[in-house]
Amino acid sequence: LQIRDWPGRDVLVLRVFNPLDDVVDIGFYVRGKDQKHGPHAALQPSVWTTLAWPVSEFAEKLPLTDLAEVHVFMTRPARETTIFLSSLTLVTELDISLDPFSSPFILSGFEDEDSLAGWQSNAVTAGRDANVHTQGKASARLVFHAVAAGSPRWPSFQARYYEGSLPLRDWRGF
Repeated sequence: LQIRDWPGRDVLVLRVFNPLDDVVDIGFYVRGKDQKHGPHAALQPSVWTTLAWPVSEFAEKLPLTDLAEVHVFMTRPARETTIFLSSLTLVTELDISLDPFSSPFILSGFEDEDSLAGWQSNAVTAGRDANVHTQGKASARLVFHAVAAGSPRWPSFQARYYEGSLPLRDWRGF
């Protein structure tokens, strides 16, 4: 590890590729002194996965000044397994320079009200919020209402290709 100054960092990001035809379970944790904390993740077959782990999830239990190790592991793999790590990055929330995708195709950037027009809301109130965003000028604000008698069991916000809210149907190149 090149730095130990993690205070002020918001997210630890790991980019990993699973070349297999099966889902692979990996663990990812940080260690300092006698404590370690981290999640497990299911890597889908034949795709790059971005694991974003909020530093706040372990900062209260493990003092950031004690961090000494980062581990990527598997629990008892049934066979020899290869995965590829592209990057391990510390990011601050305001740091929008992290673009893990080399050739992004933006399905919806939620930049204007028209970008929400094709989406369908089912017991969800959707709107644009210019105060909260990671890139561009806005984000979609979704309010999932509490369940009540007669309300849908699974509130949702949906985009459908045939209704024009998804601009691309063939996702095989991504």
